[in-house]
Amino acid sequence: MTLQDRDKRAIKICAIVAVPGLIWLLWPSSTEEVKPVAQAIANSPAGLEQQLQKLRTKEAQIPSKQGLLKQLEAQAGAREQGLIVADTLPQAQAILAQLVRQTARQEGFDLRGVVISQPAIYDGEYGQIAVQISAECRIEQVVNFLADLTKRQELVATEDLRINLYNAKEKTLQFYVTLSGLVPKRLVPEKRPGVL
Repeated sequence: MTLQDRDKRAIKICAIVAVPGLIWLLWPSSTEEVKPVAQAIANSPAGLEQQLQKLRTKEAQIPSKQGLLKQLEAQAGAREQGLIVADTLPQAQAILAQLVRQTARQEGFDLRGVVISQPAIYDGEYGQIAVQISAECRIEQVVNFLADLTKRQELVATEDLRINLYNAKEKTLQFYVTLSGLVPKRLVPEKRPGVL
């Protein structure tokens, strides 16, 4: 039986294609070789000793990290005692407005206007509420009013303060101040994108 030219060419093409295919099929992949080696190293006495040493190091750090956690929780608890606590946002805003009114009355003047501002998120962890007030009084009353606010347990801060002369003969002035307080973050509604 003789091979025709067509058959000879087909055998040559099959040989050319078959050799790389067999090499690719029989050649071991790199991941198959690494797994047994990595497992052998991890299961060797030296590998197990390294793992044990890492675990002992982490275990030794636990008491110091627990102590640090307790310190930080105590600091956060002390700071959060100054939050204005209420069930709803309007209640918290009313508490801040009432606190400002009482402090003004203690100093002997009445507030002419109290405007509640929009709440905001403060530092990502708390909510911030604010009131804008205006009044007419003497300078010592303003100083004492602001000093009394800092003595309160609630975290109240001055955001903006403007003072104008009102009556030179009576030595009275007109002042505007924005006071803000911190509340739990859950009270402040989240702003949704695209909503004003």
